[in-house]
Parts: sequence; C-alpha cells; structure tokens
Amino acid sequence: MMLTAEENYCNKLVENKQRDEHGGNLFGGFGQNDYGILDIFNETKQKIDFSANINPLGLSKNALCILKNTKLLKFLIENYPEVYPERLINKLSDYHYVQSGNICIGAGATNLIYKILSVFKPENALIAEPSFSEYERACRAFKINTVHQCTLLEDGFKLINGSLTEFIDKIKNLNECDLIFIASPSNPAGKITPVNIVIEILKICRKKNIYLILDESFMDFKEECSSKHIIEQFDNLIILRSMTKFFALPGERLGYIVSSEKNILKMSKNNAPWSIGGLASALAVSSLSDTGYIENSVKYINKLKNELYNDIMKLKIFEIIQGEANFLLLKINTAYHPNNNNNNNHHQHQHQLSSALTIKDYLFNKGILIRYAGNYRCLDGSFFRIAVKTRKDNKILISELKKYIESN
Repeated sequence: MMLTAEENYCNKLVENKQRDEHGGNLFGGFGQNDYGILDIFNETKQKIDFSANINPLGLSKNALCILKNTKLLKFLIENYPEVYPERLINKLSDYHYVQSGNICIGAGATNLIYKILSVFKPENALIAEPSFSEYERACRAFKINTVHQCTLLEDGFKLINGSLTEFIDKIKNLNECDLIFIASPSNPAGKITPVNIVIEILKICRKKNIYLILDESFMDFKEECSSKHIIEQFDNLIILRSMTKFFALPGERLGYIVSSEKNILKMSKNNAPWSIGGLASALAVSSLSDTGYIENSVKYINKLKNELYNDIMKLKIFEIIQGEANFLLLKINTAYHPNNNNNNNHHQHQHQLSSALTIKDYLFNKGILIRYAGNYRCLDGSFFRIAVKTRKDNKILISELKKYIESN
C-alpha cells in the first residue's frame, strides 16, 4: 500500500526516535546539517523561525543590560551560583502573588515533567489532546501507561462538550495517585481551560487522590486566566510555568512549578545544589522586574496576532484556530479551489494544497521554518502552526504563502 507524504514523514520520525519533534530546531534546520553552523549568522540569507513560539520583542531591556555589562557577565560565569535560587524564587513569589514555599525551580518545564513523574510514580496518565508531546514521551521513559482524549475541531479544540464528558469518564477509570495532563493555553491550539472547569476536574480527581498537572507555560500572555490562586484550595493541583516563551529565554532552560507547599516540599526534597546557573537566574530576575516590558509584550503581541490573522484570512485557503497564546494553528481548507472551469486543474490544485508538509518544504527553501502539526495526536497532515513574529517577518511569511498559492 502506498504511504502518504505525512505517513512517510511520521514513520521517519519514529525510526529516528524523533516522534516528539519540536519547533525551534534552529541548528537542525538552519544549522550545520544544511548551511553550516556559522551561516546561521549570515545576514545575506533569510532565516526566520516561525516554528518556535518566542516573544518577538526578544529579551527585556533589563536582561540585555546584564549581557552588555561585561564585568557582571564575567562574574556570573566565573563564580558558583546560589546553592538554591532563592532570589529567583522570591521574585517569582512577588510576580505571582504566592508564597515562596509554593514555588519549585527547574531546568525548564520539560525537565520538571520528568521530575513530577519520578516523584509521584503514577501507573497511568490521562492527556488532553492535541498537546505537547513531552508528556507522553516522559511517560514512556518511566513506563507509564498513557490514555488520550481528543478535543474536536468543531469545538476549536477546547476541552468542552462531549470531549469534556469523555475526559471526566476517563478520569473515573484511573487508579489512585494517577496523573492528568492539561495544557492551558494548549499547544498547538492555544486554548485555555477556564478555572471553573479546572475546579470541576480537580474535585473529581480529589476523590481518588489523582493529580492534575496544568501546564501554563503560555499563560503569561493571558495571566488573568491562570489557576494559580486555587493551589492551596486544591493540593492535587500542580501548575507548570516557563520562562522560555514570554521572556524569550529558551537557551537558559528555566521552568518552575507553582503548587501547594506540601507538594513543593515533596518535589524539592532531593534537589541538587547549583541546579540553576547564575546567568540564567540573573536574566530571569531582571526580566520579571521589567514591568514595562511585560505590559508592552502583551499589547504588542496581541496587535501583531490580529494583523497576522487578518492577513492569513485574506489568503482564503486556511482555517485558523486562534487561541490565547503567541501562535496560530492553521488548517488547509481542502475544499478551496481557484475560479476556473478545468476539473483536472482543480483536482491537481486541491491535492497540492492539502499537505502542510508541502508548504513546510516550500517555506524551508525560502529560509522560513514552520511547525508541521500532522504528527500531533488528533491532527492530520493539513495542520501547521506558526508563531507570531515581528511585523516585518509576518509580512515576509504572508508574501511567501501568496507565492506558494499562486504557483500551485
């Protein structure tokens, strides 16, 4: 049987143990495998990464001041950091209006997923899909059985209606001390699970001592929708947060947990000293102190996202699943066809425009990376995700998409 391009692509990922492909693979995409590692910095060749959802404003001015201060930079690199990152914990405590005892720092949210599984040792994990692949990958590493609940396109991939009912039914079939993963905002759809639904789920989970891991790595873009204010009310709630997306610090690998003091003590008991580098901690503390940057980021990204949304809609061939984070999930509308009377041309055009992989390859050759989404659970090969970038970069993407449509 002939395999589709999407099936071949996903099979190749599995063979290479890369089923959990991520965006932001700059070195694998534009790095030494293709152009040579130093060529990443060659300004004569266009290289725009729409596959990673990083704040287009880049680092805060406070963080940049640290990098420009060579004496301070030298000091941070040449000396041991704090044994435990108390300054960063205290700053996060102020930022989120929670006690310092409600926070545990780790080397990125992904690192903390593994930590949670190693501490709580569940037999099963229920995952709301489509979602971040590292939940399932971490479970495989610990030989934890995974159960999956798809949300639906017609619901905008929100955990509502029939999907929520089925999700709750699956919770009831879990064992005591099992785990649930929900990303809010979700990735790649960017949908938020409202606090009232989170509470409904937590009440059901509490009866069986089941923990809800609520991944709020993108919640800085919509902070008022966070569930952090109910952590003491529900000690079976563990919230994951990240400094990667909003604060543009992916290279420093900084994540943290917000949860009840009892859970934090349990997860911090065997923390290794010096687990967070001095430079990473200093950049994070300075970024969290930059209130102007935080406010401007929310306003600026929302404005850019609306502009990008409108420009994509004008192309007419994409359905947009618009969420609350700094990215858009796109689906190719396979019913689209140009206005012509040639049925053969129509079928050929429809076939060529039905594959997000074809678009990905086309854009890659133009120096643009996007995130193919056909290897997410519950999505097919017509989906891809794009980050919200600067206005200039967004216009370049739209221009190239127009050229692609016209050429097919």
